[in-house]
Amino acid sequence: RIRTFFDSVGPEWNALRKVFNDDALRARAIAHLAPPGWTVCDVGTGTGILAKEVARLGLRVIAVDHSPRMLEAARSSLESEGYAVESEGYAVESEGYAVEAAGSAVELRLGEAQALPLADGEVNAALAHMVLHYVPQPAEALREMARVVGPGGVVVVVDFVRHEAEWMREELGVLWLGFPADEIVRWLGDAGLEAIRVEHFASPSPARDLPGTFLASARKPA
Repeated sequence: RIRTFFDSVGPEWNALRKVFNDDALRARAIAHLAPPGWTVCDVGTGTGILAKEVARLGLRVIAVDHSPRMLEAARSSLESEGYAVESEGYAVESEGYAVEAAGSAVELRLGEAQALPLADGEVNAALAHMVLHYVPQPAEALREMARVVGPGGVVVVVDFVRHEAEWMREELGVLWLGFPADEIVRWLGDAGLEAIRVEHFASPSPARDLPGTFLASARKPA
């Protein structure tokens, strides 16, 4: 159901997602990630907005999404921003979505958050920004994020706190109405991560029933 929702939305997601009003929080998430030169997995990249921001910081990005139409929108967005995307490398294959952004340090791959198309320890950091509430098994997604980061790597998650905004199920296609902080902390610990931090932020939009958010970060033992 979630894939169908995002395939139907495609590039229109840029307009829909404005309800999150989360540009400042997204910037905070990036600041938690990594020094220049690291490779970052952007889980649930959507139209690639965050992938571009991370790449601009000098980081290499492997952007993953389970919706081919979203990845197509991300590719178009990269091209419109001047990123040199090699169209001849564009193919849907069993190994993943083989799209290379030459010179932009961004690669797009087709895959699920619960089964990331990355090798163990392939990246230095993994980020899931407003993604977990779309994942059928969020704890498994966090375990996958922990798996693909190498020793000393960072996992960062941004999402809504537990809430009762049922309209999000219909309008935004979410599966989960946020998460309590203690559950996130437990899942990150169960994934073998340490130095777990959780920050909470009030709703950025008093004009609508928009819940508060959290930013959680953790590190894989060196």
